[in-house]
Amino acid sequence: MMASEFEIALGLVAPFYNLIFAAIAFILFIKLLRRPNNIVYLKPWKVVFLAFCIYLVEEIFTVLRNLGIVNFPTIINGIFEMVIISLFIYMLFLQKEYLKKTHHLKTKDEYKDYHRKERSAKCARLVNKKKK
Repeated sequence: MMASEFEIALGLVAPFYNLIFAAIAFILFIKLLRRPNNIVYLKPWKVVFLAFCIYLVEEIFTVLRNLGIVNFPTIINGIFEMVIISLFIYMLFLQKEYLKKTHHLKTKDEYKDYHRKERSAKCARLVNKKKK
């Protein structure tokens, strides 16, 4: 079965559109991760951001392959996708552990206090590690 001209054209331009939308998402991720947050648990979001960056590299490789600039083996795409899926699974485990720890917190102030204590404990561990 022959592909129509539309399918061929879409196959050629879709990776470029993906990169444009990915650039917008990248900017939004940077804004999210730079915000000073007292309530939101950002560690899973950082893992998602890492998976997203791997996706960006995969898309760049696809565009370069389609333009004929470089010829990466297509197995690389599968490897990237396995890493991305593994990171998503890890992110879900992080979120599950966090919910186990914080399921008893009811108000916004309790969440702020919890995160403040977590940051203080983390800073104390870093200071103790530097002293050793």
